[in-house]
Amino acid sequence: MKAMRSHELRSIRGSILALALAGCGGASGGGSGAFSPSYPDNDSATLGPALAQVAHAAATAAPDVAVAVTEDGHHLIGFDTSTGSSLYRVDVETTVPILTTGTYVLVEETGRVRIFDLATGHARLSIDLGSNVTPSHLIGADASGPLLAVSLSTATGTTARSRLVIVRGDSIAEDIALDRPLGVPAVAGSTILVPWAYQFLSVMDAAGNEQTRIRLRNGIVGHAIASQGRAWFGGAELHRLTSSSATEVPVGYAPPNLGIDRPPSLLTNAYDAPAPLSSAMHNVRLVFAPDATGTEAPPRPTDGLLYLVYFRFVFALDATDGTPRWVRPVPSDVVGAAAFAGGIRLAAESGEILTLSAVDGRAHASASIGEAVSYVSYPRSESLALGEPVEAERPDVRVQLMEAVQVADARLVTAREFALARLAVLPDDDATADLTLLCEDTRLPPRTKQRACDFLATRPVGADHVLSQLSRHGSFLDERVGPPVAALARAAGNMRVAASVPLLIEQFRDPRTPIAAIAPIADAFVAIGDATAVPVLAAFLRTYHADSSEFGMVDALGSVANAYARLGGPTALTEIDALASDNLAPLPVARALREAATRVRTTRNTTSATTATTTTVATTTSTAALPTHLSLELANPVLSGVNDQLITCLRADPSRPNSARVIIVARRDGTVAEVLVSPDSLATCVYPLISPLQFPATRGTGTARLTFTLHAR
Repeated sequence: MKAMRSHELRSIRGSILALALAGCGGASGGGSGAFSPSYPDNDSATLGPALAQVAHAAATAAPDVAVAVTEDGHHLIGFDTSTGSSLYRVDVETTVPILTTGTYVLVEETGRVRIFDLATGHARLSIDLGSNVTPSHLIGADASGPLLAVSLSTATGTTARSRLVIVRGDSIAEDIALDRPLGVPAVAGSTILVPWAYQFLSVMDAAGNEQTRIRLRNGIVGHAIASQGRAWFGGAELHRLTSSSATEVPVGYAPPNLGIDRPPSLLTNAYDAPAPLSSAMHNVRLVFAPDATGTEAPPRPTDGLLYLVYFRFVFALDATDGTPRWVRPVPSDVVGAAAFAGGIRLAAESGEILTLSAVDGRAHASASIGEAVSYVSYPRSESLALGEPVEAERPDVRVQLMEAVQVADARLVTAREFALARLAVLPDDDATADLTLLCEDTRLPPRTKQRACDFLATRPVGADHVLSQLSRHGSFLDERVGPPVAALARAAGNMRVAASVPLLIEQFRDPRTPIAAIAPIADAFVAIGDATAVPVLAAFLRTYHADSSEFGMVDALGSVANAYARLGGPTALTEIDALASDNLAPLPVARALREAATRVRTTRNTTSATTATTTTVATTTSTAALPTHLSLELANPVLSGVNDQLITCLRADPSRPNSARVIIVARRDGTVAEVLVSPDSLATCVYPLISPLQFPATRGTGTARLTFTLHAR
């Protein structure tokens, strides 16, 4: 269930355009009146009676049976999940997922779809898939009582040839041909809902006669779902079938941004041929059940949860903002999952079947098929009686996320980083301690470890943990590793932790502190604004200004010079000039020292000029002559002095943003009260540049808010 990439979306849009240009001509209803090109779209008069039929559809119970395909794809196993016993074993030959719905099991084999009884495994009938030249594939199916609707298709776009096969009991009642692609149908009582041609949803009776048709212009219609007298349709978004569906652009539910590479779509692309059982798309997907009790628009998943399955992880996510409610590992890769009101049922590749609570992820039932399987399918269940849990209470979600990050499996890097990102935003001091451990964990993949350090550096809470870790020092003789000083220094500066300055000075002096940590420590001194660091900054410059051999030393010296100049006053600037002119200073070091001194002088000159101008105006004119408010036009001359440094911050950020948004809150006297930056990772770099600035004073009341955007040049 991978999200559609841009070229796939372009392909689908092209297919939609081609279908629209062609109209619906060429559809063949086989005498049943389905998919007629002249049938009206979005007719409120015909939609109302169709909705009434769906609402009165009686619920039909399905046996509590899981159906598995063995690891080699040669056998079908029926497993009673309530008793934990095997019901049957049937010889099959399949390479694609099976379907269970109602009392039916559908298995695609070469040239045919075999249909079995869910409870007994007995063969009920077979559907021919056509010639080997252009064979059809099983796209989807749904059942209610004895009524089964099966969609078959050969391809996507304008070349597709499809069939809607309607089964009653053990025989085919209708076989309707269509020269357009079909999606996954749904059955509610005697009503059949059929998505087709990317944009259409046709509502039919059991004989295949069309009763109403919806056309969706703002999305893809690939799936239909029916449950408890309600119906939904959609693809990347989910729409409830209501009277407002005739608007052509109904409001739908879309999952929140998960922040991961190639996230799975809410519903699979039904217009693609089924992926083989070996495809990873069956191991990475979103699982949910529509909430049939709600009436609001847009619809929402039941229990307010989306389940992200990622190989052998399951994340229960808030359906609105993606916040994890719980996360847990599974014994092996998940090869089957079905959500229901109150929880989720999983099947692992090793054969284990678990029923987990939506509340906390605890197992309330556990069983085993007894052998390895490649795929497991469950019939739809509106709810299950969970009973008592069969395992102890699980730790809180912070601990669960931490454990997920530390799982050693190369396939799970994306899921581990997903857990890491969710851990990093928890408003919990202990999450800061967790990030510190991860930042120094050499067992993590390098990118994951670096991301942990970056998250630690921007934490707004957890100062006590930062202080505790900064008090640690490494020791070669004692085999004790030092803390991740660079990230901790950035965190201390970001939090403005004054108590960290003595600890940072000790780390600055420690010869075991890596060169890469020198610049963050110096920047932290500036952010906190504590001049007690001036002597050690001066000593560092005097000691190392003639050294550029160690990697990163030039950048370190430049940052130290910047901090020394800002905190040490005019004397510091004079000494930096002298060190830059020292014949022993290598050219790159001399350049870095001069640039640091120039930046500080420019900032001070701009500030002094602005202050002098303000003072002159104040002494020669009345307060009324001051501007009424601070505008960007007035602020730009001040900001121009640090603009190049701000662009450097943007370019150096690990997330490589193309732009950044900066908000400055200035007091009426022109001093800076607050600096807000998006993305947050830039705050540590941007804040020390802007916070010392002096903007023109105003006669307005309260504070002024300036907003501008930085663009990477």
